[in-house]
Amino acid sequence: MWLISHASGTFGRAVARAALDRGHPVRVLVRDAGRASSFDASAQVAVVDLANRTGIRAAFEGVAGAVLTAPLGPEFVQWHRALAEAAADAGVRNVVQLSGQSADINSPTRILRWLADAEAQAAAAGVHATVLRPALYMQMLFKHVNEICTCGVIEAPFRNARWGLVDARDVADVAVERLERAAKPSVRELTGPHALDYAEIAKVVTKVTGRKVTYVDVCSPKARGRLEAKRVPPRLADALLEYWDFHSAHPSQPHLTHEIETLLGRPPRKLADFIKDHKQEFAGAACNFAAFWGPR
Repeated sequence: MWLISHASGTFGRAVARAALDRGHPVRVLVRDAGRASSFDASAQVAVVDLANRTGIRAAFEGVAGAVLTAPLGPEFVQWHRALAEAAADAGVRNVVQLSGQSADINSPTRILRWLADAEAQAAAAGVHATVLRPALYMQMLFKHVNEICTCGVIEAPFRNARWGLVDARDVADVAVERLERAAKPSVRELTGPHALDYAEIAKVVTKVTGRKVTYVDVCSPKARGRLEAKRVPPRLADALLEYWDFHSAHPSQPHLTHEIETLLGRPPRKLADFIKDHKQEFAGAACNFAAFWGPR
């Protein structure tokens, strides 16, 4: 049995699906009981809140492998610490921990500090995991489907910043591969094959869907207003804006890696492949996604 925490998130859903497809029994950890029905009937669902340490420990009973991830936000580090302590207490040694590219405890941006601190907290709890540090997910573009469908634009505050976007399904496949091999602890930075800015991303969407899409840069105050309209907690909104502003003010070529191809024996999906797989959504057949930016 494998446990997958924050299974309602982008990566959590992807890794649960990948594990089930390969025949592994999984227990998915969610905070909201309303999310339980969205999982395959073969998955065990545990509804546990961060404050319920007894429930978290109970969720690890009978678990041989675990994927530790958590909602991005001020409680991100606490979640990882609680999960790691429960894994250590249960004697679970086969662990994959999800972090993020460029995690750095000395970073000027709090999001990258949260990621690095979570890694350190897990190690301090006695969990020596395979740490996956993916770039931003291609699935982030789902948050722009409404504006793509209705206005033919992608609005965001990224200016000329470039991103090595990676498909969450590729990251999930790496997590499953690492658990199947009971791999030794290591740090793996995972990226897609190309570094793209949002103007280039819009061109890919245009080419694949046949729908003219352009990138429209917005100022930070407008971005904040949209986050507030979506009721993003103030501390997370501040952290997201800080992260975006930093990358926009210091545009550089992202470090692209070959880790996915090395571990899986195939190249990572290109952005065009991702758009093709979800062409129905991006071409306007189903425009029901909220426009909300931010890593999950």
